[in-house]
Amino acid sequence: MFIPPHAITGIILCGGQARRMGGVDKPLQRLGGTSLVETIRERLAPQVARIIISANRAHEAYGQWGDAVIADTTAALGPLGGLAAVLPHVTTPWFFCCPGDAPFLDRSLVGRLAGALGTASCAIPTDGHRAQCLFLLGPTTVSTAIDAYLASGARSVHGCVAAQQPAVLDASDIADSFRNINSPEELSAAASVPR
Repeated sequence: MFIPPHAITGIILCGGQARRMGGVDKPLQRLGGTSLVETIRERLAPQVARIIISANRAHEAYGQWGDAVIADTTAALGPLGGLAAVLPHVTTPWFFCCPGDAPFLDRSLVGRLAGALGTASCAIPTDGHRAQCLFLLGPTTVSTAIDAYLASGARSVHGCVAAQQPAVLDASDIADSFRNINSPEELSAAASVPR
């Protein structure tokens, strides 16, 4: 299926507690002179109509590009909580979300996921080893299902996404897209990855 960029809102999930990064905001850490979130934003912006950032602190830093910055409405719900808080602010029929610590996001990923949809309502990539459920393309109306899932007490991103029976895109050729930076050591190692 072809979905034009103007029909998709990009959501960058930056609300984690970054325990392995010493409690600092991972997406604001710098790689090659720019922050992780800025790099992701630059790669994502041409693929979508607008970007919304999910963040629970440092709103001024995350808002420097003029994007809406939305905090979780309920604490301790993890990435799904961030997504659930943002979706009511999305005005396009589709959204694509990704984590704010994956600076190698491929510039064609959103379109490839749309092409993989077929009759499914959502699409996720696999890196050749496992499904990458936080890189999700779906209809904004899925917010109802996410809210119900969270209300049941469940928190698993994989469980929630699997319940939507998503199409799965083989994205093993762009596996670096899903490389998360979780520690100072990983940040240092990422400096040598070609971009």
